[in-house]
Amino acid sequence: MRSFITGPVLLSIVFGACGDSELPTSPASGTDALPGETDVLGKTTLTPPPGLALVDAALTIDQTLVNPSISIVDSDARILFIFLKDRGLFTISAFETSPAQVAGSFNGSEVAIELDGTTIQIVNASDPLVGDGSKYPAWVIRFADFPMFAAGVDPADLVIGLVTEPRQIPGWDRQ
Repeated sequence: MRSFITGPVLLSIVFGACGDSELPTSPASGTDALPGETDVLGKTTLTPPPGLALVDAALTIDQTLVNPSISIVDSDARILFIFLKDRGLFTISAFETSPAQVAGSFNGSEVAIELDGTTIQIVNASDPLVGDGSKYPAWVIRFADFPMFAAGVDPADLVIGLVTEPRQIPGWDRQ
């Protein structure tokens, strides 16, 4: 399996376009949520701080261990993206985005989602994935035919990374 994990060099290029995030962080309107909280599917949850940390994390797809040790940390990231050559792009965030749907949760050192027949689980060796490790809904969008790679390029089977905004995902400008 050919895989590519975005590292510091690619992330520095990707983060070159950083600007104000398009992802909402304020409380949902029209709810009884307290400041710093959002109402998600009738449950009040704390708004997570920005930043994602995959530290010696194991990636499992459909109950098959794909990579036993992934380490990527970004203190500003809000989106974890996973591109699977045969299934497309999955964006996973603890922040509500449109048209994302809740398809799992961040819980301590783990994120687990299930969407369109694909189950993805990432488990950190010890550190929480988001903030202090509180439980947050996982907002997921799947792009089945995402153009991660330019025409004529032999695509990797797996690409995983962290970004602040969707437009920072490689290939976003080609869709």
